[in-house]
Amino acid sequence: MNRENLLRAAALAVVASGLVLVLLHTPVPLTDCREVVEDSSSSTERHVIFSHDGAEVLAMSVQASPYTPGDPGQVIHRLLVSIAHPGGTHVDAVAVDIRFPQTRPGDVYLEVPGDSLYPRIDVNRPPTYGGFDRRIAIADTGMQGESTMTFVFLVRQNEDADHALQLSVDIETTLSESDFPWRRYAAQHQIPIEI
Repeated sequence: MNRENLLRAAALAVVASGLVLVLLHTPVPLTDCREVVEDSSSSTERHVIFSHDGAEVLAMSVQASPYTPGDPGQVIHRLLVSIAHPGGTHVDAVAVDIRFPQTRPGDVYLEVPGDSLYPRIDVNRPPTYGGFDRRIAIADTGMQGESTMTFVFLVRQNEDADHALQLSVDIETTLSESDFPWRRYAAQHQIPIEI
């Protein structure tokens, strides 16, 4: 009889630990969000703030402003993409897609982060729209995920473009809590912006 109770207890412990692992490793999708738009004469900012159980968990921000290069004939805009989160959380992974309209109105360049401790950033051109879009992805943010992550893009507009560009910035991220209950979150959002 003791052996039978011992086996039941062991089986229950295995099932319980399996449930805990599933709960810890399955991200909670963040769907409760609000958008904030700030326009000024020098820049446009769009913020998406995600909440869970009444607390703000994540903010995705995109800011577009003119950039003055050495060549006055070029039209270049600076696009800042930021992922902010409160203390006690860590951004685990992030992917950012910059999408152009279907015509080729320009090109996108990622400004290399100055910190030598920055994790590996995979940059590629997805085949959508003829490969004019840009995608960056960081599978493991390492130390950089402990604070706000900001990526700087330079968007060069073609010289023959005589109108503002409508871009779409798609952001996907996962983050985790460093304190109990150690939840993991997943969020994605498409932020349109005009430059």
